[in-house]
Amino acid sequence: MQLLIINPNTSTRVTAAIKTVAERFASPDTHLKVIQATTGPETIRCRHEELLSVPATLECVRAESLGCEGILFACFGDHPAIYACREPL
Repeated sequence: MQLLIINPNTSTRVTAAIKTVAERFASPDTHLKVIQATTGPETIRCRHEELLSVPATLECVRAESLGCEGILFACFGDHPAIYACREPL
């Protein structure tokens, strides 16, 4: 199984921490692809920053999700891009 894990902010430190935790709990046959948004806020602390992160997050999902059986948004709450990703990309 291939799982795409996306950090919707641009913090490489946060992405590295997400990857470490995900690898610890993933099944041995699960391939993890852990990425982050390439543009947008470094952290998401409010609704405004959350919305600013949507375009880059959607672009990352479009570019990286081919062949993935699932997508996990590594963020607090329901990121607005989740709803768009439920539509066919």
